Amino acid sequence: MKKYVAGFRSFLLQLGARQANVLMVSMMAFSLFSLSLSIKEKKHKTAGYSQGQWHTDVFAISLQDVKGLKNWMVYKLGHFMENWFFSDLAPKPNYLFQEVFRPFGQVSLYRSSEISGEEFETLILQSVPKIYQQKLKLYVRKTMHLATEYQVDPFWIISIMWVESHFENNARSPMDARGLMQIMPGTGKFIAQKLNLDLEEGSIYDLMWSPGTNIEMGIFYLRYLLDYFDNDYILATMAYNHGPARVKQLIDEQNEVISTNQYFKKVKKAYRRLTREYIKTVENASRPVLVTMDKNLNN
Repeated sequence: MKKYVAGFRSFLLQLGARQANVLMVSMMAFSLFSLSLSIKEKKHKTAGYSQGQWHTDVFAISLQDVKGLKNWMVYKLGHFMENWFFSDLAPKPNYLFQEVFRPFGQVSLYRSSEISGEEFETLILQSVPKIYQQKLKLYVRKTMHLATEYQVDPFWIISIMWVESHFENNARSPMDARGLMQIMPGTGKFIAQKLNLDLEEGSIYDLMWSPGTNIEMGIFYLRYLLDYFDNDYILATMAYNHGPARVKQLIDEQNEVISTNQYFKKVKKAYRRLTREYIKTVENASRPVLVTMDKNLNN
């Protein structure tokens, strides 16, 4: 049995998170549908329905039951798979951000090469209140990997995640924004097109409950907004919350809301908290290269 489990796990790892989630959800949906169909058939037979009538009624009711379970399954399965099947994700030796034009705040990201990837993760976790540390620990490594891939300030990403969902993967707003990065269905569809995800609309919305997919969608969108607004973090941050069209409208109207935006202030506050340990450990430490140069000058 262990041999088959190991083989299946290896197969899923080769597929990747998105494809594996789709496969597993499809398999479980089919199993639930079959089970529901069987139970309903027995109930209808017992109730004395005619054969043709109970076949039609049972199929319709069972399909409705499965649809009702669909979102719950996608969320639970996505969370399970990304924290069990893909738990082998190791920290990078270093998380490097040479292509980040400038960070959100006054943080020297170029000095991240002076600490290991694991130490970088630890510094972030130590900076958040204890009630959030275990929640963030589930997602910080995936976030750091994707932050380096898309070359986006990781503190900015996690600050927005904190403000948006407080690191709750099952968060859902009254406007139907979903997951850790609170992706709206329309935004998710737009991002999926940009990422060339060849999926039906319903599948895209389902995968937004998968932590890894949700984080990647959020980071991709932040990168897109930063490029769209010429590396203006204030406008990009506001656009993440209000939408780029609304922010452009405010710019055209020369609206003062831009400089007093409450959402931006919340993200800025979270950013200051998240960078606290990094600044203490990395920025306040002496720079080895400069120390060597000083010694040479003194000689």
